[in-house]
Amino acid sequence: HAFHSPLIEPALADFARAASRATFHVPRIPVVSALTGRQATGDDLRSAGYWVRHARETVRFADVVRHLVREAKVTAFAEVGPGTQLTSA
Repeated sequence: HAFHSPLIEPALADFARAASRATFHVPRIPVVSALTGRQATGDDLRSAGYWVRHARETVRFADVVRHLVREAKVTAFAEVGPGTQLTSA
């Protein structure tokens, strides 16, 4: 997949149009953003622009893990999904 790389750029305008039609709600649980590496606040997750940036920019996975360990005292992680991309990295 071309996400999080320059290869996604040709699709970003269409992605932005689709995301602008979505209804975003305030998260019910805290979310640490893979775009910023810190806890999302305010309207961080509630705009099409955020998700366009998320699709194009680098995933800050290590920053997310560091934030969770430091701020939330998380000591164990589980990768849930169709593969092991994060675990293998």
